[in-house]
Amino acid sequence: MREIRPITVSTYDSAYLLAEKIGNKFKFLLADEIHHMASEQYSQIAKMYAAPYRLGLSATYERPDGLEELLLPFMGGKIFEMGYEELSDFISGFQIRRIPVELSDSETEEYERYRNIFLSYLRRYNISLKGQFDFQKFIRRSWNPEGREALLAWRKSRQIAFNARAKVEFVRYVLSRHRNEKTLIFAEDTSTAYLISREFLIPALTYKTPGKERKLYLDYFREGRITKLATSRILDEGIDVPEASVAVVISGSGSNRQFKQRLGRIVRPGAGKNAVMYELISSGTGEYNTSRRRGKGVPNRTSVSKA
Repeated sequence: MREIRPITVSTYDSAYLLAEKIGNKFKFLLADEIHHMASEQYSQIAKMYAAPYRLGLSATYERPDGLEELLLPFMGGKIFEMGYEELSDFISGFQIRRIPVELSDSETEEYERYRNIFLSYLRRYNISLKGQFDFQKFIRRSWNPEGREALLAWRKSRQIAFNARAKVEFVRYVLSRHRNEKTLIFAEDTSTAYLISREFLIPALTYKTPGKERKLYLDYFREGRITKLATSRILDEGIDVPEASVAVVISGSGSNRQFKQRLGRIVRPGAGKNAVMYELISSGTGEYNTSRRRGKGVPNRTSVSKA
């Protein structure tokens, strides 16, 4: 934001920093990706700008922490919503394929060991994890050695499910099947993104990737000089890659919001385009149950019994 005009465009950071100075200069406040404004810092924008007319836009309004409710007094509630199934005239055709994969014997043994440590702790202290806030309470209890051990066990069991070797082998199959199609491979963490990068000799984009290098890879991807990218969470939103038509989700947070964001990367319209998302989930793990709950009501979704 370099100068104030009748129509002024700003980042959230600038709007927050300049709120006291320019908060009374506009009658209409339009906020894109409005879910970000629900954070403790950015919510000050909604409070400090005096605009009597306001509109927020978001493809993923609900937040995992439920803080979108903080916007109600300042931005109003949700007044209009359309699902993917209602947007067929504006997005490409797409299919979601849910692929269960099996852990190896050694992975299963290690997963069960850590999972039992975690579950035993929950049972011992009668802890119920039914939502995001319950889990935050569990994390706050991890200050003592026993709670810390349970938290680390949960993280390790999650990593085993996320990084099952069978998932890597299925990625190999997808890359072979969609050899000439632009493909995004999503992981929840940077280590998995770099694992895929090394395994298949493709660029990885993570929060560690320098800005110039990130831009170079995205330009090459749009131009067709490269057709495959591995990434962690940085491509979940805010990046437009309409050429992408295939996504492989190796792992994720499990939230509906992130799932929609990743699907959104590949359904930009194109002539004759039919997108496909492969969601890889480890059978017999918490990841499998989370995916099944989230899958209810998701359109164009099929399951494959065996990878």
